[in-house]
Amino acid sequence: MNAGRLDSKALIQRRADTRAGDGSVVTTWRDVAMVPAGLKYLSGSKTTESNQRTGEAEATITIRYHSSVAGVDSTHRVKIGTLAFEVIEAIPSPGGRPERIDIRGRRIA
Repeated sequence: MNAGRLDSKALIQRRADTRAGDGSVVTTWRDVAMVPAGLKYLSGSKTTESNQRTGEAEATITIRYHSSVAGVDSTHRVKIGTLAFEVIEAIPSPGGRPERIDIRGRRIA
């Protein structure tokens, strides 16, 4: 893996749902790890609806493999600066001991 391509810092967070006193679900996010990452956009679109601009983008976020992030799945999100991505899937590099994890994510508006 070319470490020079990991030119961003990614905060990996896990969703933690709890019940409030009225029975509603409250979602909070717990930090798992801050890791070097590379961000590559795969696709994107913008639309205007009711005078509001909305956009959707998918990206691959590449991080170096570490045991603290080995279990990344759809219950996680990735934040890079002010951008947040919901995890669609996480794919470790092939081989005996993975060296990286490619996370496919959808940008959260």
